[in-house]
Amino acid sequence: MPLDSKMMEDGIVKRRIAPIIISILILSVFCAPALASGDSGDVLGLWYLIRMEEPGVSVNPVSLELEVTLELFDTGRYEIWATGEEEGQAGAWTYADGLLAIKEDGYENEQYVHHVNGELMIVQGSFSMVFGREPAGAESEEASEVLSPARTDVTREDFIGLWVAFAIENEAGARFPMDLSEKIRVDADEMKMVSTMFGEWFFTGEMEGHQLVMSNGSTVIALAVRLTLHEDGTLSMLVEGKDRTLWYELGE
Repeated sequence: MPLDSKMMEDGIVKRRIAPIIISILILSVFCAPALASGDSGDVLGLWYLIRMEEPGVSVNPVSLELEVTLELFDTGRYEIWATGEEEGQAGAWTYADGLLAIKEDGYENEQYVHHVNGELMIVQGSFSMVFGREPAGAESEEASEVLSPARTDVTREDFIGLWVAFAIENEAGARFPMDLSEKIRVDADEMKMVSTMFGEWFFTGEMEGHQLVMSNGSTVIALAVRLTLHEDGTLSMLVEGKDRTLWYELGE
């Protein structure tokens, strides 16, 4: 079974990522050759997941408290480990004619990997998992940032408008800027979520105090969210049960 298909079915990534981008991580990988550069010595050793990319989306795994490592040994073996997992993935790797291939123990298919500009890239359609030699940095973290207080003098009408995502907040309250092609439109009686990855979702709900609490009513991927307006004009959306908050600015 290909590397990221196995990881996603086991929930390594899915349990830790914001629900807005879950859909790009639950796809199976179909093997296809990829161009590469360098020689086998260039790929030996330890690699770290440094970003996940989709057109219009770049996610730093640090913001999701996620760490995935890939180690290529000179014996022709490899191992992959992820945060919180008791068992990793192991198999064999080869490098011939400038092409890196890994094959998990017990499976026949090989997964081909781009080796470009000192990075390893596993590609599924338009989605990529990129590995580098150093762990992903948290230089974008705004740990000392004082987030704007919530407004309490709000009505449902105050939420109406088109909102564009600009950041994600982790469990520790640190906010990370993110380039998300994700928007929500709040109308008088419903909310529409539009994402290049997630498609279109519709939510309904009612005010609870100063928050607008809504759900999508899905039996497949059920989502419940709490929308809060802040004094600086931003909107935060807490996805219940996911310990993640997305932040939005009012769009045009």
